[in-house]
Amino acid sequence: MTKKENVLKAFLEESLNYRNFKDLESLIQDSANLENLPIWPLYFSLKEGTSDQLIEALPHLNQKQRQTLRDLETWSRDQMDVIEFDKWCVYIFRTQDFKVIKDLVTAKDFLVYLKGRFVITLFDQEDPIYPEHDNFFITDDDQFILEFDKNFTYVQEIKSLLKHFYAHYGVEMARDLLISLIPESFLGLQEESYINKRERLREIGHIDYYEALELKSIFTFKSLESFINKKIKSKYKVSESKATPNLGHYNKVVIPFHNRLGSIFEELEKITDPATHQYLLYNFSCLVNAQLILNDAFRSEKVQFNELGDRCRQRVSLGLSYLQYNYKDKFKDDSVLESFNFYDLYRIGNSLLMLVRKDLKKELEEFGHKINPLFLGDHWTVFVEDIFDNNFLLKRGKNSASVEDYETYQELLIRKNLLVSSMPIIKEFYKTVAEIRASKKKISLLNMNIEDFDFETLILTQFIRDSLNLDSKGYAVTLKSFWKFFDQVYLSEDLSDFINKFFAKYGLDSINNFSLWFKDILVENFEYLRSENREAVDSKFLSGVLLKA
Repeated sequence: MTKKENVLKAFLEESLNYRNFKDLESLIQDSANLENLPIWPLYFSLKEGTSDQLIEALPHLNQKQRQTLRDLETWSRDQMDVIEFDKWCVYIFRTQDFKVIKDLVTAKDFLVYLKGRFVITLFDQEDPIYPEHDNFFITDDDQFILEFDKNFTYVQEIKSLLKHFYAHYGVEMARDLLISLIPESFLGLQEESYINKRERLREIGHIDYYEALELKSIFTFKSLESFINKKIKSKYKVSESKATPNLGHYNKVVIPFHNRLGSIFEELEKITDPATHQYLLYNFSCLVNAQLILNDAFRSEKVQFNELGDRCRQRVSLGLSYLQYNYKDKFKDDSVLESFNFYDLYRIGNSLLMLVRKDLKKELEEFGHKINPLFLGDHWTVFVEDIFDNNFLLKRGKNSASVEDYETYQELLIRKNLLVSSMPIIKEFYKTVAEIRASKKKISLLNMNIEDFDFETLILTQFIRDSLNLDSKGYAVTLKSFWKFFDQVYLSEDLSDFINKFFAKYGLDSINNFSLWFKDILVENFEYLRSENREAVDSKFLSGVLLKA
């Protein structure tokens, strides 16, 4: 398959063409038929518009599109949201379009809504018994009383919709349907309607919330290896799918994927079976929608779509990179995507990241019982914050890299293991600081208080003292001594020798990769001083060193 035939790339490019409601509004004003518009750009464009714009658009859609929009808006997981359904009844009533109204009153979920929203009882005209409140109305055929709660304000709209309900079914059948609701359980009707709704939405790549939760399940390293080996041996079979081919998607969600899936595109181009391509395209849409579902993007107004898309792309890319690196011999002639779909790649990538977080969290919880985490110092604090950020970044100097390939992931592991290995010495430094604080000994410093001491500053100050062979008494250095260190040690060609000597003295060379961190904090704290005018440097803001007053 050639690059021009790459269905995923074409899908992403097409989705980027759908911008916002303004484009849709111009089509409506031109009386355009919107039936061929992909459902996801349509849905999110309408969400960005006003209720009046939605009402204006509804007659331009087909029955299936209207049902889909209602399915997406009037359900919260497996619960019908009757309050939201109220609004849709009003929207549809206000269209004054007979075919739109007919679609609603003949839909099974309309009956479920009536059961959930009202207490329906038969009305005996010969011996009438009325509720002991005013929150009710009687149907126009004088056969039913519908009671509602005091906050319900759409009586006239529902009465009008019931007239259409009677007109469509005929009086006798309409009565039979309403009578059948009386003994029924709302929960039972809701469950049946939920199953039907779930299957309808499955066609457009909308994953049920409880199915989407699978993405959050984390492999252990052992179960991950077992999962991968099993998938490689079996390979998935592409079954006939009922998926709607005209999916499209919301441009804000797919922007992070556009032109940033090089390895994925390469794997797709190895596949020659069109059915596999279509399956993977549908699976990709399911994955994106699962992310939206898990983050409540269909109901919340505060979702950062770009961030969600980028997070999803990161996991998929890392999952693929992990397989390509560790199992490359298994895919000499085949595409990884013939064994692993996008869901699989996401779960692999997400598990790799979450296992790092889980391991570090366990260590920090033990550490945090006795020590303020800020004592780690700026470098490790940023590192920890980036791991506990959902985007998983790795700081490299002034820049940060997204952990989306196996090489960066290995670097992340090295850093995490280094922090864990450093904990014993960090605890020893903290013990010393705790003793100073307990003694209430007054220490006069130019650039910080004893409450602000951290491991990073303490060890760098000790390195400065040892490098200059200063008196072992005290903890800080003078400003003059600091500049001497900067000129004779930091700027010298023998800096590595000074570091090695310092490490040997305190046994720091036994901590694997400790020099990685140490050299980083030297640069982070002191490198900028190369180009600074010393006379203009305010000692109060010098970091990485304790300065005597």
